[in-house]
Amino acid sequence: MIGGAIIVFCFSFFVLLQNIFKTSEIYKMAFEEMAINVELKEIIGDEIRQKGFISGSISTSGNSGNANMSFRVISTNGMFRVNVIGIKEFDTWKITNFNFKSVE
Repeated sequence: MIGGAIIVFCFSFFVLLQNIFKTSEIYKMAFEEMAINVELKEIIGDEIRQKGFISGSISTSGNSGNANMSFRVISTNGMFRVNVIGIKEFDTWKITNFNFKSVE
């Protein structure tokens, strides 16, 4: 009984963390960049969607913060690992490092 409750708690906590990442402004900015950047679209392709889990961290305090996250996307040209690093200054997020590589 206690073991089941612990498993449910851990699963619920994990789902909550994934939701925090997916609703973050920096995560949304990364997808916008992939959607509008012509050079990226030529490599990654169209119909980009996130696949699997998001790992990393987001830390904010007032109107500043930082984020470092990694996730996989699947598109018409295959699967890619995306790494995004960003900072939040004066309540505005900015991507400072955005890179990706093909995942076989």
